[in-house]
Amino acid sequence: MKRYLILLTFLLMIGFSSAAVWTDEYQIRIYADSVPSVSGATVTNEGGGIFKVNTTNPNYELSRAIIMKGLFYGTTGSNPNIVNAANITKMVSVDERDHNRFAIYGRRSVAGDFSYTFTFDSTTNNENVSSWSYLKHFGSAGPPGSELRFQLGGSTNHLLFQPGLDAESDETGTDTSAEQRDNPSTAVISGSNLGGSTNEIRM
Repeated sequence: MKRYLILLTFLLMIGFSSAAVWTDEYQIRIYADSVPSVSGATVTNEGGGIFKVNTTNPNYELSRAIIMKGLFYGTTGSNPNIVNAANITKMVSVDERDHNRFAIYGRRSVAGDFSYTFTFDSTTNNENVSSWSYLKHFGSAGPPGSELRFQLGGSTNHLLFQPGLDAESDETGTDTSAEQRDNPSTAVISGSNLGGSTNEIRM
């Protein structure tokens, strides 16, 4: 039985910029020497070491989700685009939910029963915590009733229940604003009654 856990943490040093710069679309500006690309988004070199990241999607929440996925998850969870930017000094977001926040990525592949808990340092002044997750279940080698679950602050945000079937559920890059939590104490990824060794949860 194979078990592994990969945790990558990025610090976003995000502050306000002049309101005259912004529109009502979701945008991030990255102050760096270079920002090659962000999956699903457009990167514009505005000069002076400032790179604007936005999308052509008119939906604000979906645009935010797409940019967050590209920056901190990439296309597969193992290729976050933010690591390709050179010498970042700060990131500036139009959205207050992003200000002074960490982006945390966790991944676990396991068989049988498991649970991994991430504990937040503080349960105050941490409102509107956003989350996205990916669940993949290989049921051909496992018993019926297998379950994969992602919970934030004690509430189930994402559940995949499969009676012995192969399946996956991917909410990365989608609007999950209805699943935001205020001051969560923990984020938990767990599985039960799993067969094989490649059932996977990413958050």
